[in-house]
Amino acid sequence: MTAAALRWRTSSGSWPTGRKTGAGRPSSAPRSYGEDCKVLLDEEHRWFTVTRARDLADANPDILDYTALTGCRVDIDESRTEQKREGPDGKEVSYNPPRYEYSYDFYITIFVNNPYFDEIRFQVNSSSIDITPPPAMRPGMTARCNPETNVEYRNCKKLGEEIRQALTQVRKDVREKIEQAAAPKMAVTCPYCGATTTPDASGCCEYCGGAVNG
Repeated sequence: MTAAALRWRTSSGSWPTGRKTGAGRPSSAPRSYGEDCKVLLDEEHRWFTVTRARDLADANPDILDYTALTGCRVDIDESRTEQKREGPDGKEVSYNPPRYEYSYDFYITIFVNNPYFDEIRFQVNSSSIDITPPPAMRPGMTARCNPETNVEYRNCKKLGEEIRQALTQVRKDVREKIEQAAAPKMAVTCPYCGATTTPDASGCCEYCGGAVNG
């Protein structure tokens, strides 16, 4: 996560109301994405969190409602370090052409609507992925690095995309529900009691409770 301001709790320092049952554990198993740092999505109660903890009740991580999610982005940070060899005088000198070792780190940034912070950023890979391309085949040409040939790189990229897609779908579902709630409701005839009714939020008859929509 990004800063000290990310420590957001209810005034009691515990999980928000309705987010735990019994001995303080979630009432259902959330979907989990990630390895070291995980994104957990609870479809039943519509909340998500980012945590490294195995025991959520003990760790008491930040919990955010689905409605707080505004976006998600995957970033790949690349850095390179020049490799050198020992020269005749014992000092390090560059290869000709220069050779480099490349390092990659994957980050997820989750954008949220919250009074205390507006984003959560965490690293997908637990340690940097180092790739050393083979020397250039032609004199004077620097060897190019194609990270897609590295299995660990591809796996991290895939995992980052899975997390982004999952959170993007959450955001899409929330927006659709808001649009549906705002749409004008039409009166229909209930097939069960025959009354003219305006279906409630669950699509049921306001008089007999029968399922009018679907």
